[in-house]
Amino acid sequence: MLTTTLATFLLHPTALIILGLLIAGWIWVLFIKSAPLVIGGRTLSDRETLIAMSGISFITIFFLTSVGAVLFSALSLSVAIVVLHGAFLEPDNLFLDEAEASYLCKC
Repeated sequence: MLTTTLATFLLHPTALIILGLLIAGWIWVLFIKSAPLVIGGRTLSDRETLIAMSGISFITIFFLTSVGAVLFSALSLSVAIVVLHGAFLEPDNLFLDEAEASYLCKC
């Protein structure tokens, strides 16, 4: 699933750049900034900052850009590949018969 998602994002570089900018924003808010965030003369608490960043990320991913559509298409393609793999897998060697089970168990 990770490979399919990475391949899909590499085929859509704009979505990858936007996702990278969001990740950079999160890293700045969580790790780099040392002073509390001040907006309009009001100091935001850590909780308010996390809620604001979550809202900005959600709106950006699902409403302002195509990142949400790319992500859902990548995950849908991954699920389809997993289902096809399961459908064509031959379960001949997946189960042990009693002779092999008693040999492994030594009960």
